[in-house]
Amino acid sequence: MTVAKFLEHVASQVPVEWDRYVEDEGSYSVYGWIQRSDGKRDFVLVNIKEDLGTYVSFVTSSAKYSRTLTEVIYGETSEHIDCKKVEDLYKEQ
Repeated sequence: MTVAKFLEHVASQVPVEWDRYVEDEGSYSVYGWIQRSDGKRDFVLVNIKEDLGTYVSFVTSSAKYSRTLTEVIYGETSEHIDCKKVEDLYKEQ
């Protein structure tokens, strides 16, 4: 599966709008956004290896779509891990 087909597949199941990507020696980091009902947006980042169209990893701030993304990408479910603000790292010091 090509990177573009993979992204289309994910977007057909989750309302993500793909925005930017970085390519490095056949590996892609692709960033997208999911619009929320409160007017804010959640991010999605997927890392893909192009040679086999293989999925490498993903993270999202979307508690609502985290499980669906996991099902679409892995074919199984897992629990959402909450995102934290970087400013919280400084508070812990």
